[in-house]
Amino acid sequence: MPTTGLIVCSTRSPRAGLQISTFIHETIKQAHPQASITVIDLAEWNLPLYNEPGIPSRITSAEGYVHEHTKAWSREISRYDSFIFVTPQYNWGYPASLKNAIDYLFNEWKGKPAMVVSYGGHGGGKAAAQLQQVLQGLRMVPLESTVGLTFPEKGIMARAAMGEDLGLGGEGGFWAGEKEAIQGLFRELVGVVEKSSLPSRINTTKAQTKPYDVCILGGGATGTYAAIRLQDRGKRVVVIEQNNRLGGHTETYYLPNGSHVDYGVQGVFDDKLSRKFFSRLGVKWHRVLPSFKGEDFVDFTTGRMAESPVGLVQSLLALVRYRLALRQFPFLDKGLYDLPDPVPEAIFRPLREFIEENSLEDVIPMLFFWAHGVGNMLDMPALYTFQNFGVPHVSAVLGGYITPEKGMYELYRAAAAVLRNVHYQTKVVEAKRSDSGVTLTVQHLNGTHDTIEAEQLLVTHAPTVEKLQGFDLTQEESDLFSKWSWRNYYVAVTSNSGIPDGRYVTNTNPRTGPGFLPEMPFESLIQYMGVPGHPNTKIVGQMNFTAEDAKQLIASDFARMKTAGTYSIREPEVVAFADHSPTTMMVSPADIQSGFYRRLYALQGQRSTFYTGLTFCSDYSSLLWAFTDSMLERMQQG
Repeated sequence: MPTTGLIVCSTRSPRAGLQISTFIHETIKQAHPQASITVIDLAEWNLPLYNEPGIPSRITSAEGYVHEHTKAWSREISRYDSFIFVTPQYNWGYPASLKNAIDYLFNEWKGKPAMVVSYGGHGGGKAAAQLQQVLQGLRMVPLESTVGLTFPEKGIMARAAMGEDLGLGGEGGFWAGEKEAIQGLFRELVGVVEKSSLPSRINTTKAQTKPYDVCILGGGATGTYAAIRLQDRGKRVVVIEQNNRLGGHTETYYLPNGSHVDYGVQGVFDDKLSRKFFSRLGVKWHRVLPSFKGEDFVDFTTGRMAESPVGLVQSLLALVRYRLALRQFPFLDKGLYDLPDPVPEAIFRPLREFIEENSLEDVIPMLFFWAHGVGNMLDMPALYTFQNFGVPHVSAVLGGYITPEKGMYELYRAAAAVLRNVHYQTKVVEAKRSDSGVTLTVQHLNGTHDTIEAEQLLVTHAPTVEKLQGFDLTQEESDLFSKWSWRNYYVAVTSNSGIPDGRYVTNTNPRTGPGFLPEMPFESLIQYMGVPGHPNTKIVGQMNFTAEDAKQLIASDFARMKTAGTYSIREPEVVAFADHSPTTMMVSPADIQSGFYRRLYALQGQRSTFYTGLTFCSDYSSLLWAFTDSMLERMQQG
């Protein structure tokens, strides 16, 4: 599903706009439970009358604006693939606050589909028509049809003007008959956004050949780093990215007041390579040390407070012993899966056996904090916990890490300004590879196709069979790439939760044995990130655990805490949400033992194709960048 911003256009107080927008949101979710919709309330943004000195159409990134409120607004609108405008009609037109918010930007709106829902005494049709004209002028793609919600009588319209409850919950009250139209229009909106994902010869333009030295698939942390490094070496590079931005698992939520919450990647190792990359992009950083002050332990299955599984001092001492125990596996020191032959049995046996043999029960909570993405970690091959929190990770934790002053996304915003050739919202639909080069057919959001020729291909996303549809996979590639299993992983920022600022709420289940670890699916913790009222959370589930499941789990966990009286839970709202699936790519113990990773690494360079990313290296930016450097050196050697 595309990401959609639902804009509450009314800013009056009192007002009916928010409850009408909630009705529309809930109506859509009833028919489209997988829809990724975020409410954008113009009243909360409270943008001043346009005061930028520049012309928006000539500004291509948030940093091109002068004022912080404009930069934050630019970042917010850039996050979405499409929009729903919920607007009242005032004096035959839409609100001035909406026109002001629209006029702040241009390129952030350009090319994106939009649907309009208006409301008023006669349905707000004139406001909708005027708004559609403006959206067309912005080069947006407004749907031809709109939905007009008419107040059935003047008394109800008067109640709406006073902000009284209109009874729109549940079945929808007097607008129940409009639900089908709203759902149908949203279905049309999704179709406009996603039609380019369906190969169509009707929309195919004449392919154009573009010769490059290297084509990079994926613009996450690894792909972006590789592109910058290669471009700096004078290479002709093109990046193919399915999303509308770079950064992959980097997620930064910017608030109207200029503050931010990093709810994906929160920092990188404080090492020479990372500092050099930040400096190359002109990004200022500060050092951060992990803090466990203010940690609460709560059993999320009951909502009640629980005892700490182990004291902090005991945990830190166990961490030192854990690091020493890992010294028997020096081949893991760089975060690689470059395993010896034969593979040591402790590597593919369940983690709990390694813990028991080395009397490391006190380190389990610390392992869970950093390696919760493994899921039920004690039952999984120890390799995957070691790769999520092993020797290099422990060293980094003890030494601290660095993060950009303005949020992790600033690193990739800076990279986007430097890179010359990035195709956003584009995917490969056909790939032909040989020892002399690669030829890719790519499909853009508007349905057009291009042919890209390159001497080498660097795949940075997880190489699953699903992600490589259209590729000329060999039998060996198909066999290896079909063995993966993984965890679905979601991240979110919440507001109005009632969780006290400054608290780290760790999910703890005293009934599960050593470490008191929760069982999948679970929220690992609710984490305060320094911005009052906006903690983040991370959710881990099986491969069939959906984004909607994750949001429901967040809501039910808060509800249990409220019922138990653990915190003064209010009305929690998810204000930012992202899907980082798949993560923690795993294979069976038998496959590890029989040499899966030797076969995987042997693919490097075959038919001009190279690989980097989380399936070849521990999923931490600094380790990925170091491994990518080694791959770039190998690519240069041919």
